[in-house]
Amino acid sequence: KLSEILTLRRELNVAGGKLSRLAKTEAPGVVALITALPDGSDLLTLVNFSRQAQSVPVALEKSYARVEEVKPGGGNVSFTTTSGTLTLKAEAWSYRAIRMSGAR
Repeated sequence: KLSEILTLRRELNVAGGKLSRLAKTEAPGVVALITALPDGSDLLTLVNFSRQAQSVPVALEKSYARVEEVKPGGGNVSFTTTSGTLTLKAEAWSYRAIRMSGAR
């Protein structure tokens, strides 16, 4: 998993971005970070450090025209949000990387 994370970090130029905020989550053992990327999009990184799968609602501060899960080397999965909240299922000991663009 670490090599996947490092590959995504390089592909998305996360090092050139700026950590914008920690997003609030109610799920124990889950961290959500929002990073402003150099290309103008935002990256939500959700990490579940717990031993249980969890459904995690994350409050967004903006609305986005495009929301997609990014995978190393491509294979993106698009989905939609409702009422400024993005709810993600996080498997035990896992991460999700969500790229959000076209802020309205």
